[in-house]
Amino acid sequence: MDHPAVFRGGAPPRRRRRSLETVSSIISVMRIQEETHYRSCDYLSSIATPRFAEARKPINEECRRKMLDWCNQVIDYCNFSRETAGIAMSYTDRYLSSDTPSAVKARNDRKQYQLLCMTAFYIAIKIHESDEMEADLVSKLSRGCYSAQDVTRAEMELLNGLGWRLGGPTPLDFCRHFLELGQPSALDDDDDDGGNDRVSAVLLDLCQHQIEQATAEYRFVGVNPSTIAAAAVLNGLDAFAWEGVCAPSSAGFELRRLVSLPGSIQRTARIELASPQVRACRKVLGGRVVQLCAGRDMRRRLEEAVGTAAVGRGEEGVALLRPRRESLGRSGSPVSVVP
Repeated sequence: MDHPAVFRGGAPPRRRRRSLETVSSIISVMRIQEETHYRSCDYLSSIATPRFAEARKPINEECRRKMLDWCNQVIDYCNFSRETAGIAMSYTDRYLSSDTPSAVKARNDRKQYQLLCMTAFYIAIKIHESDEMEADLVSKLSRGCYSAQDVTRAEMELLNGLGWRLGGPTPLDFCRHFLELGQPSALDDDDDDGGNDRVSAVLLDLCQHQIEQATAEYRFVGVNPSTIAAAAVLNGLDAFAWEGVCAPSSAGFELRRLVSLPGSIQRTARIELASPQVRACRKVLGGRVVQLCAGRDMRRRLEEAVGTAAVGRGEEGVALLRPRRESLGRSGSPVSVVP
């Protein structure tokens, strides 16, 4: 069963906010899915076997990175969402985590691996983008390495290998729903002037940049999307210095909701935010937030978002939340996985 009501391509629409009970239920379903049918594992560790000693060159982390770079180039040229490239890589990772003969062959044959990645990308575009990509175009993009028939044949192999399960939760899906836990519900949303949406949009943007980095790093294959999302949200919150908190009594934006967001995530998703795995993810991804917050544009967006949320309410004595790079800096910068 694919997870319900996932918003892609931005923050959840204000006019359709859901109750916290509904959001919590969706997150619970997504957590079950990532623990069952949508798992990946370290498939590269199973490559070095005598049986394939004389085969074509087996794939490695650099092969995966190059294929993701290629997907992102096409994405940017076509003005698609980069999340679609991440979804394509998740299809590929899940497929290669199996022991089917075609998956084993793709792990040990770079040409087959390239066809697999291009086919996964082709499927992801058909499902998640408004413009469809034809198999003939994939063939042309391969510069004649694969025919349209090769693509359609690989498509069926991939779909069967995945059990036709193509709607698994992504890290960005989890981020969107985690941030909804900090949104006013539909019942107290009448007077919201959009300040809450502005803060959520900045946080979601910070999360998306971190998730793009996680997608490119093979070390994150096998890490639950919810874990990556939790780390990204925590790092995003660290971009704000919580020097003072004021919760307006009137309906609308409440800074208290975002202050309590980590606790809400931990209770709802049942993720231990202080676990070694979450801390390790934060350490790797935190450097990306440091880079973003060092830029003038992101600093301006942070200050404007919080200024709208806190000051726009006419509240007095609310300390503006400002970028705090030093806490993230202690986490260290990303380390390349390429040998």
